[in-house]
Amino acid sequence: QGKLTFADGSKYEGQFESDRKHGVGKYTYSNGSTYEGQWKMEVQDGHGIEKLVDGSVFEGQFKNGDKSGKGKFTWNTGGSYEGDFDANDMHGEGQYQWSDGRSYTGQWRRNHMGPYGTMKWTDGRCYEGQFRDGKKHGEGKLSWPDGRSYTGQWDSGRQHGVGVAVTAKGLSKNSQWEHGNFICWLEEPPEVTGETKT
Repeated sequence: QGKLTFADGSKYEGQFESDRKHGVGKYTYSNGSTYEGQWKMEVQDGHGIEKLVDGSVFEGQFKNGDKSGKGKFTWNTGGSYEGDFDANDMHGEGQYQWSDGRSYTGQWRRNHMGPYGTMKWTDGRCYEGQFRDGKKHGEGKLSWPDGRSYTGQWDSGRQHGVGVAVTAKGLSKNSQWEHGNFICWLEEPPEVTGETKT
C-alpha cells in the first residue's frame, strides 16, 4: 500500500507488487479523470470504475488496460450502453439507451448495431431484424402501435425490395419498395393446382 505522484501530475494510491501497480488502487490522471479498481502489473485488469472529466462513467471489466468483458458506460449526455465490450468497443450483446428514450437491444460489432437486434421508439414503433452500420438492413419487421407493420427487405434504413404490409385493420398485402418509396402492390402468386404438363 502506498502513494505515487508522477511528473505529469497524475497520482496513484493503492497496492503495489515489486514497485508496480498491482492489486487494488486509484489512479487520478493529470486531467482529473480517475480509475479505481483492480490492477495487474501496471495495467487496469479486473473490475474497475473509470470516471472521465466530462462526467461520463464506465463500470465493468478491464483486461490488459482495455474495457473488455461485461460493463456499463454512461455518457454525460444521458445515454448509456450495458453489455459486452472488447478492446474498448461495444462488441457482442448489449443494450443501448438514448437520452430521448429510444433503445436498441441486440448484437454489436465494433460500436455498430447489428447484425441482429430490436430497436424501440418512444412513440411505440418497434423494429426487429437485421442491421448494418447502425441502420435497418436486410430482413426485418417494423411495427406501429396502431397495428400496422411491414415485414420484408431493407437497405440502409429504408424499405427496399419486397415486403408484406399489414394495415391497422389486419389486411395484408405484398408490396414492392425502392429506397423507401412505395412502388406497387404485388398480386398474390397463382395457386398451384398440382397438375403438371409433360
